[in-house]
Amino acid sequence: MKISIRLRLLIAFFCLAIVPLLLVGLITGRQSYNTLKNTTLKLQAEMGQAVLNKVTAFFEEIEGELTLTGKLNMLLKEYQAVQYDTMKLLMSKDVYDKLVVIDQKGQTKIYLSRLGLSSADKSDYSGDDEFVQTMKSGEVYYSPVRFEEISGEPLMSIAVPLIDLRSGIKEGVLLAEVRLKKIWNLISEVKVNPGQSVYIVDASGKLVAHRNPSLVLKGVKFDVPERDGIYAGLTGERAVVVVQRARLGKEEFNVVAEQTASDAFALAINLVRVISVLIVIALLAAGALGFMIVKQIIQPIHSMSVTAIAVSSGDLSQRVDIKRDDELGVLGATFNSMTAQLKTLIDNLEQKIIERTAQLKDAQAELLRQERLAALGKVTATIAHEIRNPLATVNTSIFSIGAALEKNQTERIMRALGLAERNIRRCDNIITELLDYTRKLEIRPSNVHIDRWVGRVLDEQTFPEGIFCRRNLSSGIEMRIDGEHMRRALINVITNAVHALSEEGSPGKEMTVETARSGNNLEIRVIDNGNGIPEDLRQKIFEPLFSTKGFGVGLGLSITMDIMEKHNGGVDVRSKVGEGTTVVLWIPLDEK
Repeated sequence: MKISIRLRLLIAFFCLAIVPLLLVGLITGRQSYNTLKNTTLKLQAEMGQAVLNKVTAFFEEIEGELTLTGKLNMLLKEYQAVQYDTMKLLMSKDVYDKLVVIDQKGQTKIYLSRLGLSSADKSDYSGDDEFVQTMKSGEVYYSPVRFEEISGEPLMSIAVPLIDLRSGIKEGVLLAEVRLKKIWNLISEVKVNPGQSVYIVDASGKLVAHRNPSLVLKGVKFDVPERDGIYAGLTGERAVVVVQRARLGKEEFNVVAEQTASDAFALAINLVRVISVLIVIALLAAGALGFMIVKQIIQPIHSMSVTAIAVSSGDLSQRVDIKRDDELGVLGATFNSMTAQLKTLIDNLEQKIIERTAQLKDAQAELLRQERLAALGKVTATIAHEIRNPLATVNTSIFSIGAALEKNQTERIMRALGLAERNIRRCDNIITELLDYTRKLEIRPSNVHIDRWVGRVLDEQTFPEGIFCRRNLSSGIEMRIDGEHMRRALINVITNAVHALSEEGSPGKEMTVETARSGNNLEIRVIDNGNGIPEDLRQKIFEPLFSTKGFGVGLGLSITMDIMEKHNGGVDVRSKVGEGTTVVLWIPLDEK
């Protein structure tokens, strides 16, 4: 695509005006983006840490209460009623869903429920992790968060060991099922900016606490990223996400603080908008100024370009109208001078072309006449040579017949008549070959069983004494061909093979005729072990009137090639001097 000088100059003006401003804007925007990103990450980290501290304090308080209650239970183990009252006081905080005292064997000893139920929903804890892990380690056990089936409220089981203060023996477990709803209130108390949110996710990615409790109750999940950065937030919107991780026993939970990218980078976005407005203003100013300057430079060049196009189209009467004293004026005058000289030169050249064309036509006509005479002479000489010999023989035969009639020699008369008949037939064959070669070949195909058809053609042939013909007809193919024309093509090839085997010095006297399927082609192969064809003659054997024999017109292989091409096939020749020749007639099998 060609770019005009006008457009190039305008682009240059625009680049000079906009590129510096654009670079400054990009650098400033990038710096602002990085600064805001780091600041937002820091603020989110501080908010997440604050929430984490509150949550950790909440669980430490719960753990302290349960530990203290456990110690009291061990001191007052002889006073079950007092133990019950102590645990009932603990249940009044509305943090616990149930409290269970489990003995050494894992059986329920005391049971309290937030709903006021005194009968345990489960009596045997001997196989549960809350009992087994606590009794084994002697440490506080935190279970994974589970969600109440009906309300969807998150709950966590905390188990503390009950250790005899005198003997140090673990005598049971105090199990508390803690309602994490209290943490929702802790998060709601955190002040957040527009687009900010903080929430807690358990190790499985399920939402445990959020300012919007409905999200927790719906069982929303969030894939916690491994590193702080910009990701899809809880609602799917791009956000700056910071994660604070903490452990309760063996359980991990994540405090996630996020702020939407649109709010976090509002300042950077506004800065980009301001820079965009400045770029548009600079673009308009550069366009107006550039247009005025470019017009002064481009107008003469445009006029010269239009004139040059007209001249190149053949209108040599056009002239450049530039009346200036600068370099463009000199260029215009020079262009006009060159156009005038070119017009004179073309006028002279046209006259010479007319003269040379007339001479060329005369020479071409003479050349065609000479070529026709040469071709006619070659054909005439060939026909005269080929027909004169049979006619001479016929003449001799007639003379012999006359002499034999006088002497009443019947046998001699019959020999002379046979000789005359053969030579007359030879003349007829020569004329037929010439007519076949010049006549338009028409194919009339019919269904033919190839192997049987080739066998019949071979049965019709009479081979000279000493020449043996082998057959290997195993293609098994039936297809549509013009049997008469294909017969002519095959006989031409067989005749050439017989002549090759009859030559003096032929290493063998045997030919083989084969039929076979080769890929998607039918192949009819005629193989002889004669003298072979030299490489320099192999390129000419399909030329009309070419023959290496002392007789014949030289049209046999030309006619054969024409017949095969009419069948959409061809003729391949492979030969090696001293070993023999293979001629392959092939036709594609998929032709209908």
